[in-house]
Amino acid sequence: MATVAHGYIYANDEPCAVYFLDWCERHGERRRAFVTITLGDWDGASTGAERSAVCIEVGADGMALTEQPFCDRPLFFGRFRPGSAVLRSGEAFAGWQLVDRILADDPLAAAVLCWVRSGSAAALRAAGGQSR
Repeated sequence: MATVAHGYIYANDEPCAVYFLDWCERHGERRRAFVTITLGDWDGASTGAERSAVCIEVGADGMALTEQPFCDRPLFFGRFRPGSAVLRSGEAFAGWQLVDRILADDPLAAAVLCWVRSGSAAALRAAGGQSR
């Protein structure tokens, strides 16, 4: 069963990012989740041209930027930036802190992280429907 959750990240009461959390509970496959974060301007007049997206794979061993989006997202998400391009830019990647915040603050994301690390689906069942 593939599942998607989403939420918003706010700074000064204004949305500064949107995230999607994707995971699939398949027997026998490596447990992992993918967090797609879209950063940029989210005011009412902005478009995808003013935003960019990255995807971070969350596994039992830690996190890594991906080279491809996990799945196609709407155009308003902005241009996808491959992990190698993000790291090559030389700028500090603020996305690590955002993912940490998502995985700590969103109850369903925290349950997904618990499932990824432990394999216990009980946390997922207990958190079902609590995504923000």
